Amino acid sequence: MKRNLLFLLLLIGMPITGCAIAHPRIVGLMQIRNESCIIEQCLHALSLYTDAIVILDDASSDDTVQICASEAQKYHIEKIICNETSAWEHRTEGDNRQKLLDAGREIGGTHFIVIDADEMLTANFADNNYLRNIILRLNPGDRLGINIMHPWACMDRYRVYFNEKIKYLIYCDDGACSHKQELIHALRVPLNLSGGANLELLDERYGLLHFGYANWVMICSC
Repeated sequence: MKRNLLFLLLLIGMPITGCAIAHPRIVGLMQIRNESCIIEQCLHALSLYTDAIVILDDASSDDTVQICASEAQKYHIEKIICNETSAWEHRTEGDNRQKLLDAGREIGGTHFIVIDADEMLTANFADNNYLRNIILRLNPGDRLGINIMHPWACMDRYRVYFNEKIKYLIYCDDGACSHKQELIHALRVPLNLSGGANLELLDERYGLLHFGYANWVMICSC
């Protein structure tokens, strides 16, 4: 089932009289690997929308983990998981996703934002807690997709892939979903999340910025 977010957007700006679940907690789930160039800025951006952050380092060889540990209190990083060997290289990204979900649940997470370390949500999401208000209205099993944009070789232009204009990266946990049967390129939202709806925020003023192609020279030299 797929329903429009229009009714949610109409509620933004109105007082919150109650959330979809009794004690909601928004937790950011982030995989990292050799992200020292950008990790602190990404953590700062994610912390604007979350109550806590869980990180999984997939066998970094730089000082990414040390940076995260030094900034843990500032950005509310409650758990850092470290792989000794890379799950990505062994085609088991689903294991990473599951470890993050398990850890997020352990610290009381009910709503999850699943993001990579070279991505940031557009800053206007933070205005008047716009994104948080939307997330806290999600019911168990709901998943939320937003626009994804790729700054392309500079910050003056971006590219939109026609087969990936919307990225589902936010959901309200149903308490039973998992990534256990997913392997390489595991989706951010568990495939077996159930009981809710697929929601899309189609307003193009808001989105997820992926900086993987923004500065090829810088990224290759990190």
